[in-house]
Amino acid sequence: NLQASLGNSLDSQPGVSTALMKIDPGAYTPDHAHDQLEEIYVLDGDFYDAEHSYGPGHYCQRAIGAMHEAGSKGGCTMLLMYRR
Repeated sequence: NLQASLGNSLDSQPGVSTALMKIDPGAYTPDHAHDQLEEIYVLDGDFYDAEHSYGPGHYCQRAIGAMHEAGSKGGCTMLLMYRR
């Protein structure tokens, strides 16, 4: 289960959103894309995509429209930022 715990409350600019996301152990989402630039900062636990595994303190960025999968083996908390 991928679930946003806190959404949009940190942002006042249109086209910008920030969320604190808690990901359950074993959660997975197949290939998908976003219509905004996606930035991810892992706070705790583990997170992966088709190319890399990420741990606490790791950062990744995805271009607008970039196809990707996402998941977590042991669960994690991450900061998600989206902007146009």
